[in-house]
Amino acid sequence: MTRFLTITLNAAVDTTYFLSRLERGGVNRVARKVALPGGKGNNVAKVLAALGRQVVASGFVAGHTGRQIADGLERLGVRPGFLEVPGESRVCISVVEESGAITELLEPGTEVPPESAERFPGLAKELAAEAGTVAICGSLPPGLPKDYYARLVRELRGVGALVALDASGEELRLGVEAGPDLIAPNADEMSALMGGRAEVEEMVEYARSELIGRRLPSDARVLLTLGERGAGLISSDEVVFARAPRVEVVNPVGSGDALLAGYLDARSLGRTTARAFGGQSRRALRRHSTNRRGSSSPKTCAG
Repeated sequence: MTRFLTITLNAAVDTTYFLSRLERGGVNRVARKVALPGGKGNNVAKVLAALGRQVVASGFVAGHTGRQIADGLERLGVRPGFLEVPGESRVCISVVEESGAITELLEPGTEVPPESAERFPGLAKELAAEAGTVAICGSLPPGLPKDYYARLVRELRGVGALVALDASGEELRLGVEAGPDLIAPNADEMSALMGGRAEVEEMVEYARSELIGRRLPSDARVLLTLGERGAGLISSDEVVFARAPRVEVVNPVGSGDALLAGYLDARSLGRTTARAFGGQSRRALRRHSTNRRGSSSPKTCAG
């Protein structure tokens, strides 16, 4: 079976409290609680395991919470391959009200000591040598420099696996410069990468004219998630959009991670771009934007 490696440097126990209404400053009684191993890469790993794939989850874990994360993943069919560090892994809390409102409390995570930061790329390369696809996802824990993802991407691209990066902010900007095979920003993250607010068509053109073939490899993909509007998969010669299905939303946390996992799985099986993504190709988008060989300026189009 296809082997995957997910890397979650700031792993967590994701705890969700369900209650009728959150009373700020008052006593709140929880109707139901769900606690699962979390962090973006671990979410990807759980979906891949549910699809029946062999997947190893790596990153940093610490203390009792770290053991909860590793043990919980193992129970779900994911092989843990974490590096233990001092301290205690974080707990992230989501409070879900009957109205659908969600309040999140996200701990920063335990600080990674310099010696662990130096050891981890070697472990990651060792694990990646057995995998066809590597997904590096989520935030950086305290103690790691902003260019740490860029370092990992460069190290792992040399192993021969497809390397996907799902990050945000400066970590994403610096990571892009290392040339991953796929990035998975949402609309806000893509806008930040562009330096300001942008329409979807502008994001598509930016990905094709400024990222793919320049800062990313010529065969790279940009997986652009758009919330309830769906998502787009962008390559140098094709743009595929998929609509989001209409579902009763309970908790949207992890939905983008599930999308990334599904796409990476389909791609690893050799499916065509449109079939892997489950959408419709829109090569006609070219007429809305600047041709790389042309001289016209980018146009703003409705998203």
